[in-house]
Amino acid sequence: GGSRPAISPSELRKILEKLGGSFLKFGQMAAVRPDYFPREYSKELLKLLDEVPEIDPKLLDGVFYEEYGKLPEEIFQYFERVPISGASFGQVHCAWLKDGQDTKVAVKIQRPFVAQDFALDARFFSFLAWLLSKTGVIRVVDPVKVVQEFIRWTERELDYINESENLIKLADQAARHGFNVKIPKVFGHLTTKKILVMEFIEGNTLKYYYLRDEFPYNGHELFRESIFFGLHSFLVRGFFHAD
Repeated sequence: GGSRPAISPSELRKILEKLGGSFLKFGQMAAVRPDYFPREYSKELLKLLDEVPEIDPKLLDGVFYEEYGKLPEEIFQYFERVPISGASFGQVHCAWLKDGQDTKVAVKIQRPFVAQDFALDARFFSFLAWLLSKTGVIRVVDPVKVVQEFIRWTERELDYINESENLIKLADQAARHGFNVKIPKVFGHLTTKKILVMEFIEGNTLKYYYLRDEFPYNGHELFRESIFFGLHSFLVRGFFHAD
C-alpha cells in the first residue's frame, strides 16, 4: 500500500514521445482532460501539445515534393525552416506568400508515414482500452468508447482539406451570427491533404496561461464568447469540429 505509481508523469511523457504518432496524439487528449486523468499526469503531458521532435528536413522536403512537386522555398516568398510548433501528426512553420504583400502565414505540415502508422496504432489502442476496462484503472468513463471516439476523429484529422473546410465553415458562422471570434483565413489554392496554409495570428495559447497560473486579460469575456460560439456550432448548426 502507498507505493509509488508504476510510471511517473515525466516517464510517461517520454515514452509517448518516443513512440510518436498516435501515442503522442493520445497523450495530447489526456493532457487536456484532467477530469479523466490525474492532474499531475495531464499537466506533464501538456508538453506534447507543441514541444516534440521536428520532422527530418529531408523528409519535410519529401512531403512538399509529394504534394506540390516543389521545395517550400519555390512556393513561398520566404519559408522559415525552424518550426514554431511541433505536435503529434504535424508541425507548423512561418512563411510569407508571393502575393506582392508579403502576407505572413502558418504552414501546417503532416508528418511522413503518419497515416500508415495510425492504422496499426489504432489496433493497439483498441486492445489497450479493452485491457483498461477490465482492470478498472479508469472509472469515470468507458475506455473503449473513449478510444473509439479518438480513432474516429483522428482519421478525419489526417485530411487537411477536411480541416480547411471546417475552418471556412466556422469563419462563416462567426461572421453570420456576430460572434467576436477570430478564425484564421485558409489559403485554399495552397492547401493539400497533407499541407494546410492559414493566416498567421499572433497571440498566446491557453497552455501559456495555464502553466503560469495566470488568467488572460478579459478572460471572462473570452471564455464566454468561445463557449457560446461552440454551443451554437454544436447545438444550433449541428457542426462538431472537435477543437
